[in-house]
Amino acid sequence: MTFKSMVSQTQIMLKTIWDNLSESINQIFDWIEKVDAEKNEYMMKMEKIKNWWEYEIKSFKEKSNEGIKQIQQFIKELAHEPKKDLPEILAQVKNIEISIFSRIIEMCKKEKISNSLRFLSEYNTLKLFEQQSNKVKYSNDSINQIEVISEILKTIYEHEFNNKDYFQRILFYKLQISQKKYLMSRISQISQYFQLTQQLKITNFFKVDLIHQTFDLSNKCFENIKIQNTSLIGGNFVKCNLSRSEFNNLDISGINLNGALLFNCKWKNLKINTRIE
Repeated sequence: MTFKSMVSQTQIMLKTIWDNLSESINQIFDWIEKVDAEKNEYMMKMEKIKNWWEYEIKSFKEKSNEGIKQIQQFIKELAHEPKKDLPEILAQVKNIEISIFSRIIEMCKKEKISNSLRFLSEYNTLKLFEQQSNKVKYSNDSINQIEVISEILKTIYEHEFNNKDYFQRILFYKLQISQKKYLMSRISQISQYFQLTQQLKITNFFKVDLIHQTFDLSNKCFENIKIQNTSLIGGNFVKCNLSRSEFNNLDISGINLNGALLFNCKWKNLKINTRIE
């Protein structure tokens, strides 16, 4: 083989290698361009997703702010909504079983609960209720009654009756005597409970003008209540249970306490007109 032929073959071989190398380089560049294109496409998709989320978040914030404004407006309207009349509130008590009410009073005394309104709102009330009743299971109706009692107490606590002084107002002139007795009997059923919770100033119930009419509250239980700054002239409290009650700044002229239980009562600033028989 001559030198010329060897050079020719070498050139052919080098050209083949160069062609293969060029093809490989071109393939690499094509792959890089493809990757760049995919990357750009991916970035465009990410940009679209980002813009979509920004729009959704902005829309959500606007809707949330609008919802908050509506809720605030509703709360304002609710705050100015007229409250139920007191007789209407107390009328709900007639649907409550006395046994359930008595168990609550007994439990509050035993556990020395100072805020039973909050206690009744807690989830463990029924559990403790059953523990103190020898694990007796209570029906859904009993559970509902406990919730009703809690709602009644909350309604009374928030009622203007509990926050204003009605000393100068004549609340019951439009009521018949029978209606008064009904209201007082309902108060007598729950008076102990209100004292335990300290949620209701029951003295407000007596802050009415009763000077011109007598009233008969005989044989009622008003144990552990507080009456102050009012007049009980001519009241009939025969055989009432007023033990552990507090009486402050009262006119008790002509009241009848024959047979009444008055153990451990506190008396202060009492007024008696001896000319009234």
